[in-house]
Formats: sequence, structure tokens, C-alpha cells
Amino acid sequence: MEYESRLTHTLSESNCSALCQYNRRLFPPELILDVIRTHPMVIYDSTVCQNLYHVPPDEFLGTNRTAREVERLLTNIRERARVEDALREQLTERKQAEEALARRAGRVGSCHTGHDDGRVDGLDCSRDQPTTRRRRNQRQRRFALARGTHSKPK
Repeated sequence: MEYESRLTHTLSESNCSALCQYNRRLFPPELILDVIRTHPMVIYDSTVCQNLYHVPPDEFLGTNRTAREVERLLTNIRERARVEDALREQLTERKQAEEALARRAGRVGSCHTGHDDGRVDGLDCSRDQPTTRRRRNQRQRRFALARGTHSKPK
């Protein structure tokens, strides 16, 4: 595996790529584990993945390998938690924005459905909606004109 680690380092410095193929049925799991550790990218099940378990060559080949791996793993755990927290926060903000838009769209959009009382599914569409009230009044006048019950404004 020293060869694989050194090759990965050399290829990255040379801006070159290589594809190493390992059949899991032909190699022991211990070797496959080292293969995973020495490659920054892994293709598994036809999916190209950035390898979260890649061990940089200086760590893989250097001294104090276990202590350095512990530090790297703990750093990765902390970073993953930070990213997950940030994603959760973004998701919460997005949901709040979508709910606010839906409430706003619900009031405006529901008012254009032809209900005379300005209410649809319990939402009061007439509140703080002068344009909607004006449209509803115009619609009521048109219905009254059609029925012949409209009184002309004085």
C-alpha cells in the first residue's frame, strides 16, 4: 500500500489521474480497507465519490500513524457535525420562508376563486387586501347587473 499512497501523491502533484481496479471477491477485506484509505476518490456501484476515509500520504506513510488517524477522524466528526448543523439551519430557514410565502399566496390566491364572502378554507382573504376587496366588489356588481338588481351609485 505504500506504492498506492506514493502514487496518489505523485499523481496529484502532476495533475494526472489513474484508475485502480480492485475486485472485492479477489482481495481480502484488510487490503480493500487500505485501498480505500489510500485513494482520494472511489468508484463504487457506478458512483464516483469523494472519499471521506482517504488518509493523506504523509499520514499514511509517516510515524505516529494511529495518533494522526485519531486526530483526523475526530476532526472529520466535528466538521461533519458543523456541516449538518448548518444544513439543518438552512432547512429551517427555507421552511419558514416557504410557509410565509404559502400563507401570503394563500390569502391572495384564495381570493381569486370566486367566493363572495372572501373566505376560503377558513382563511380571511379580505383582511388587509384592498385590491382583493375591490375585485370582489366589482364581481358582486357584475353579478347584480346580470340579475338586474344592481343600483347605480349616486
